[in-house]
Amino acid sequence: MKISILGSCVTRDAFPGKSDPTFELGQYIARSSLASLCSAAPPQIFPTHTITSSFQRRMVEFDLTKQGVTRLIQSDPDALIYDPIDERFHLWAWPDKSIATLSVEFHSMKPPARSSRLRIPEIEEASPKFRWLEHRN
Repeated sequence: MKISILGSCVTRDAFPGKSDPTFELGQYIARSSLASLCSAAPPQIFPTHTITSSFQRRMVEFDLTKQGVTRLIQSDPDALIYDPIDERFHLWAWPDKSIATLSVEFHSMKPPARSSRLRIPEIEEASPKFRWLEHRN
């Protein structure tokens, strides 16, 4: 049985794939809120090349370019495990309704400062606006 995971390394590390050959780990996506994962890509270029870990860089790039859903579908899993741990991160929401997850790795690349001209609000996790973004997709 092929299982893909959207969530944390805690869930991934608990996966029995290595000790039980009946399970296979498909795609693993981390550091993405559902609201971000299902939105349009932000209209801005980010310096992801400054993230030293290739895994962390790839996860931030998946979030920013919205490749996560495609990757999960392409992995053709029999089941998807969703671990909502990444819903703890704040979000940036652009006027065009694109969203980015403000993970620790996102901040580590030293993203451009939010311009008051761009009006990119930071949306706190568990706020009414955050919950609305989660459910509109």
